Amino acid sequence: MNTDPSSPRESSNPRQRRWLDRPRLVLATLLATQCVMVAIPGAVLGAAEGTPLAASDKKPLMRDFMGINFHTFTVPDSTPYAQVCHLARDYHPYAWDIQGDTSVDPPFPLTRQGIRDGKQVDWTQIYGGWRKAGFTHIDASITAFDWVRDHEGFKDQARDIERYGNQFASFFGPSGAHPLVDSVEVENEPGGWPVKDYVELFKSLSAGVRAGDPKMKIATCCVSAMPDFDKTWEKPVQMLEGLEASYDVINMHTYSFKAGWPSFERANPEAPGIGYLKTVDAMIAYRKQRAEMAGKEIWITEFGYDAATPEALKNAPEKRWIPSTDLQQAQWLVRSYLVFSEMDVTRAYLYFFDDPDGNSFHGASGITRKGVPKPSFFAVRHLFSALGDYRFRKLVSHESEGLYAYEYVSDKGEVAWAAWSATSGKPDAARVLSGIPRKPQRIETLAVADGKPAAVVWTPSGKNAISVPLGESPIFIFFGPGG
Repeated sequence: MNTDPSSPRESSNPRQRRWLDRPRLVLATLLATQCVMVAIPGAVLGAAEGTPLAASDKKPLMRDFMGINFHTFTVPDSTPYAQVCHLARDYHPYAWDIQGDTSVDPPFPLTRQGIRDGKQVDWTQIYGGWRKAGFTHIDASITAFDWVRDHEGFKDQARDIERYGNQFASFFGPSGAHPLVDSVEVENEPGGWPVKDYVELFKSLSAGVRAGDPKMKIATCCVSAMPDFDKTWEKPVQMLEGLEASYDVINMHTYSFKAGWPSFERANPEAPGIGYLKTVDAMIAYRKQRAEMAGKEIWITEFGYDAATPEALKNAPEKRWIPSTDLQQAQWLVRSYLVFSEMDVTRAYLYFFDDPDGNSFHGASGITRKGVPKPSFFAVRHLFSALGDYRFRKLVSHESEGLYAYEYVSDKGEVAWAAWSATSGKPDAARVLSGIPRKPQRIETLAVADGKPAAVVWTPSGKNAISVPLGESPIFIFFGPGG
């Protein structure tokens, strides 16, 4: 594949804008390491009682909450990842569809540009393959508008983008001829667009999508409500005041940086003092204060952790890049899903599906490494299988750098708890969980390898309490139906 930085193929790399000015993992590297996916078999702490959600405030089932980031044809086989979640997000390059002339209709279902070995890509094969594998929802982040602007130019930007949105939605939308895509994002991280220019892009694409298929959800680009938002990657949500009818979803990215950019080291998701959850809380508060935003869903479309091998780290060009261990990646991805599920968030998509064991930022974020599952694959798969039919109901315990415990309930009335130590690098210890609804049917610890999850041995500890070994890998406690 052409790796010329001026090529629209290169600009389509989903993390390109974070790699342009630092050591990067280009799409060509990802493609060069393609391989066939392997076959995968299938002290006393009181628990503060929470308030169950009213029926109208029910959270989504975990199977409708957990998502993963893909990138077009670089996913050789999506089937194994359907064991992990059923929501897929794609970085869909506008440049591929309209190469050469923005005023000419894209040749859907094909790209106009010869992307793979000089041949056009068929979107119905890509998205249809993901559907066939078991993915129930596909979100397309339409990106690379800036590449077209800067390298080919628009014949009539507003008209061309609106027409494209109309055609994309009418072809791929829920009511379209090929109902494969449920939602679109108006760009990913449009760092190259001044706010005023992005708003004009947003108006054009959202208008086209609305006209093409009103059932297709429209999401913003990556936005923030924080006063100190990162202007390189995020846009201020305030820019869309007055345009609330034009979108359905507030789109956010959040990463648990220990000290903020440009530090590459990340912390556990619950770590005090970092912006990981604060930025989400700020958006929830911003939305709550504005009646015109009522009903807008918040999606976290990127979160994740790098985890590389020691061999990759030996030649890392950036010494500030300190990745997580494989075990930390597994624990922190699962704990992120859990803490997000307690917040007023509708979906969360982990970044990324696969990596080539890269030695730079975002170069080792996959839950598989060169197609081989990491511990994080098995951990997220376990969460999905264990709690997929459950939804968050109430907070049981939320101790800073201590016990976290949440209650989940299925539509059949089955009750489960997830519990863990919200720490990093601390040993497991016996803990007492009080206020349990009844005797556990079973308790299992987070799986980080293939096979049946290990059972946790527990002992009674007084009325409505049990003692369990608890650590940084969550345990899942199943109580069965009854309240």
